[in-house]
Amino acid sequence: MQALERLAQRDCAQPLPLPALLAEVRGLPRAACSLQRARTIADPFFPTAHLLELLELHARALNAASKTPRRQCQRPVTSRPRQRAEAPPPVAASPAT
Repeated sequence: MQALERLAQRDCAQPLPLPALLAEVRGLPRAACSLQRARTIADPFFPTAHLLELLELHARALNAASKTPRRQCQRPVTSRPRQRAEAPPPVAASPAT
């Protein structure tokens, strides 16, 4: 990914391993965070503290979600549809006396 490579050069750092999150401001890469390692890079000529904080928060959420086991279906899936219960017959009204 060229954007990560350019950003790493600007930060005098090694490019981040993929997958990574990239923050852009007005179409320009300003900060990035690796999803595999706790490592970030950022444009040293642009205020990026808030971007790095958001990227790290998002990376933690993604990592936590990938480690959370998926819930299994509680009832077994059957091959035939369920039968509908028949409605009870209407009750005859008794004459009011």
